[in-house]
Amino acid sequence: MPRMDGLTACHMIKNDPVTKSIPVIMVTAIGFELNIKLSQHMGASAYITKPFAPKDLFDKIDQVLQPI
Repeated sequence: MPRMDGLTACHMIKNDPVTKSIPVIMVTAIGFELNIKLSQHMGASAYITKPFAPKDLFDKIDQVLQPI
C-alpha cells in the first residue's frame, strides 16, 4: 500500500463508527508472530500470509463471515 501500512488502515477502519463492523482480513508476506498479534490488536478478523492457495483465502473469508 503506497500511502499507509495495513495495520494503520485496519486501525482506521475499525475505529470509524461507519466501518467498524466490516471484517478485515490482513493479507501479507510477513508472518511474524508480532505482526499477527498487532493485527489482532488493531481489530483484524483474520491474518493470512503469502503465498497462499485461493482456497485458503476463501476458507478464511467463510470463517470470518460465519454468524456469531
